[in-house]
This record gives sequence, structure tokens and C-alpha cells, in this order.
Amino acid sequence: MTKSQILGHKDISMLIDVYGHTLEEKISEEFMAVKSLL
Repeated sequence: MTKSQILGHKDISMLIDVYGHTLEEKISEEFMAVKSLL
């Protein structure tokens, strides 16, 4: 059983559609944290 199935989604694309924006936000936050160290 995949994480997508456990969360009740048909496949990974549904998971990305629903939660993808949080991943983009996290990447942006991490980038800014690294940038502030330089």
C-alpha cells in the first residue's frame, strides 16, 4: 500500500494536486534560510 492509497487518493498525482503547494512553500522557506547564511 502506498502513501497515496493510505491517504485515500487514487494515485500520486492526486496527492501532488492536493498537497503540492505545501511542498513549494517548504522549498522556498529552506532556500531563504540557506540564502540568509551566505
